[in-house]
Amino acid sequence: MLAISNDKESYHQYGYKTVAFVNHQTNQVHIAFAGTDPTDVYNLWDDFLLCLGRSPNKLQAVKPFIDERIQKLGEQSAEYQFSTSGHSLGAVVADIA
Repeated sequence: MLAISNDKESYHQYGYKTVAFVNHQTNQVHIAFAGTDPTDVYNLWDDFLLCLGRSPNKLQAVKPFIDERIQKLGEQSAEYQFSTSGHSLGAVVADIA
């Protein structure tokens, strides 16, 4: 596991939850985004925004999270392929990411 969003307090805003996995043998990084948690008001709000055709607030945390993973890989980051997945709200965030 390369990182989880719970590692840093700033990712807790908007209920952002994700995990990044790395395979150094195949030079692949996979980022998995969590789906809607019906008990999380931020998740429900983001679902509502999507129904209105707007972007979910979680997207504000996606770029910083990915940028930090690239920095963590260092100079070799250009050799890695990135992929994403998610379910429900996480699928939308994964597609946009």
